[in-house]
Amino acid sequence: MIILNTLLLAGECFFGGSLILALAFLLARGTSGSKAHLIYTGAFAAMLALPFLAAVLPSQMVWFLPQPQPVTAMPAMAAPMTLPAAAPVQHSLDLATVVMGLIALWAMGVIFVLSKALYGAVVLAGLYRQSVPFIPDGIAPERFKGLRWQLRIRTVPGEAGPITFGFFRAVVLLPKTAVTWPRQRLEAVLLHEAAHVRRKDCLSRLIAVLACALYWPNPFVWVASNAMRREGETAADDCVLCTGMKASAYAEHLVGLARAFAAARPSHSGLSLAMAEPSMLDARVEAILNGARNRKGVSRADILKIALLGSVAVAVIALARPVLAEAPKPQSTAAKTTAKHAVREGHATRTTIIKDDNGHVQVAVSDDADVPDAPEPPEAPVAPDVTPVPAAPAAPAAPPAPPAPSAKAPHHIAFHWKNGGDSKSWTWDVKDLDAQTRADIQRAAAEMKADQARAEAEQRAEIERAKGLAKAEQLRLVAEHEGEIRRAAEEAKRQIAEAQRQMREAMREASDAMRQKIAEQQRDAAEKRRDAEEARREAARDRADAARERAEDARQDAEERRRDKQQSYNVPDVKRIVRDAMAKANVPVKVAEAVSAAMPAIAVNVSSQKNGVDVRLHLDD
Repeated sequence: MIILNTLLLAGECFFGGSLILALAFLLARGTSGSKAHLIYTGAFAAMLALPFLAAVLPSQMVWFLPQPQPVTAMPAMAAPMTLPAAAPVQHSLDLATVVMGLIALWAMGVIFVLSKALYGAVVLAGLYRQSVPFIPDGIAPERFKGLRWQLRIRTVPGEAGPITFGFFRAVVLLPKTAVTWPRQRLEAVLLHEAAHVRRKDCLSRLIAVLACALYWPNPFVWVASNAMRREGETAADDCVLCTGMKASAYAEHLVGLARAFAAARPSHSGLSLAMAEPSMLDARVEAILNGARNRKGVSRADILKIALLGSVAVAVIALARPVLAEAPKPQSTAAKTTAKHAVREGHATRTTIIKDDNGHVQVAVSDDADVPDAPEPPEAPVAPDVTPVPAAPAAPAAPPAPPAPSAKAPHHIAFHWKNGGDSKSWTWDVKDLDAQTRADIQRAAAEMKADQARAEAEQRAEIERAKGLAKAEQLRLVAEHEGEIRRAAEEAKRQIAEAQRQMREAMREASDAMRQKIAEQQRDAAEKRRDAEEARREAARDRADAARERAEDARQDAEERRRDKQQSYNVPDVKRIVRDAMAKANVPVKVAEAVSAAMPAIAVNVSSQKNGVDVRLHLDD
């Protein structure tokens, strides 16, 4: 029973894991790299939880196997006879041996996968010990926001490509030639590795490695693992492009790195992340250069939806696990004992048939010297319906008792009966049996063997029928649960579509609000422009008025200056002016003195000219 339940549990985990992966493949189609990577991570986590939940949660499908028919005890025989023990039934191949072999093969595969991952971890630890810290120059620190700790960058000797590993404090290993890389290539590599660290991709790889080790016979697990690795690299590339780096330049850097490390060994461990893997180069370059590709990341709502869907799927599959159990046993009867004593002169012969609760029957006949008379035995219980056994003939009359013999060792007759895992035995201790009793015992033994063979055939047929029913029921349940899972997937898609619709409506409302705000800002700007234009016109009018005022003032000043320059001077001033003018004109002194002497009666008008002072003398009467 335990072996059959173990096989059912293994089949449940195998088919359940395949259903989970099929659901993951269905949901990951047409999504971004980040969301597809999250879906595969959730599928592997659900597969790891499936065996434990299936073993812990109570099964809702219990199938009861029918109880084998009990074998009744053969009645006591009066005549002595000795028969050889029946040979046990030999099986060519035991089911338990097959199951143990399969378990051993599965355990060897698990150990191999985990040993490979452990070896890669040891190699990475050796590279870390050989590495030295590296501090890049000219890299803008604001490009690496979102990291909870400082990115540890180290260089290693040899041709090891850019590798990231570590769960809590990630390490980026660069080749020693990284110190000579251009700044753009170094920045692209560090942005890619920082995206892996920010997304906790190393922890996702650990979950995938454990799932591959546990389900290594399932080929879909390895296909999903490769798809998850590819989507993780694509998601990191999308993060780099979202920082503003040009797609063609980033693809050129990626191809250059793959060409430079084409001869290098691949990633040392399934727990690490290598950037320049040639196996995924073509698909990654095509995705990078595809401008219409969805490059959105994941939100907390996406994580919650995938976790909820995975939990529901695992719980449904775990509760639908079929379990085989024995049918409830009827109330056990008390041990039945029948004793029959044949008393002869000076001797007593005892025949005992014992059947316990487990169906084990023992028959004992013994001769004891000087045994006291036994009480009358009780009535034997009625046996269940079985193949009738001819009744033993009446025992002949007891001959006269011989003289009291000395105590002798009893004679033994043993029957052993085995039916699958059940075994029965009968033992007689007799001194002598007659020929008729011996024939009856042989006939009963032959009938018992026939009954045993028939019971074994019926039990095998019942087991095969139970297996067929279990398999059919399991297939039916798988089909039903597949429909439920498909409906759950459709419901999840519907919810995702509804969320996308709400998001589009929110974006449309935000766009309308933005346009309205822009229109309001434009109206405010137009009003401000009108106010500014009015202010400019007012300022122009003010400037024109001021200019007119200044022009009027200038005209008045000019008029005043002109009047001032044309004013009359008295004689002393005129004399002084005339003398100065004659001195500048080199007029002879005598002429100047004559003019000065004749000036008292002269009225003079003085005006300013361009080349000097115009002095006009007018003689009064």
